[in-house]
Amino acid sequence: MAAAPAETGSGPAISLREAELLGWVLGDGWVIHFKSRTPESTHWRTQRGTRPSVRLGQSKPEHVKRIDQMVSGLLFTRTVRRIKKPNGEVSELPLVTWEFHRPYSAELLRRSGYNHQDPVPFVLSLSLGQREAFLRGVFGAEGYLSGMRPGFTPWRMETRRNLDCANPKTGGDIRETKPFLGGEKIRREDAGRGTVWCVTTDLGTWTMRQGQQVMLTGNGLNRG
Repeated sequence: MAAAPAETGSGPAISLREAELLGWVLGDGWVIHFKSRTPESTHWRTQRGTRPSVRLGQSKPEHVKRIDQMVSGLLFTRTVRRIKKPNGEVSELPLVTWEFHRPYSAELLRRSGYNHQDPVPFVLSLSLGQREAFLRGVFGAEGYLSGMRPGFTPWRMETRRNLDCANPKTGGDIRETKPFLGGEKIRREDAGRGTVWCVTTDLGTWTMRQGQQVMLTGNGLNRG
């Protein structure tokens, strides 16, 4: 057996709905840590605050509908606004943002152990059911199985405008990207004829990597 579901116990004290919500947050959300307004508080640039705010943004109508259903009954503030593109045009679809109330945000992060900067320990702690719910959120946010793949653009902090940073760091933007293959990468060669081994899974899909490209593909045909 090459792979099997990981039996990781009962998982943290979160519901399946909250597990899926955190999957959406990982892909299309963010966590802000505000400072408490006390005399001993330091500036927000130098130290992370202790009052977290979990937020989630989405513009695709079908995803907005799904998230609205999922967060029903929770405490949050919902805003809708249109975003200007770099070329000055206004986006066709409005951006919907859900900002969860800070007491609930703090409680959710405490119960789940979720860390937006290092989510691996959280993912490994989930039960089987929680992990499946979490991945539904991740797949929805990142566009897997929808003809999209994650794209990554690296950048240096000092190249970003309006940022005064004494210690520039390397980072990157992760976004949805349509798969493409440039003509300069295409080559044709005779591979000959012979028996071919085709991957087949019960799910009908499997993950592969070709160079630096990671993709989700379908089962092969069992032909010799």
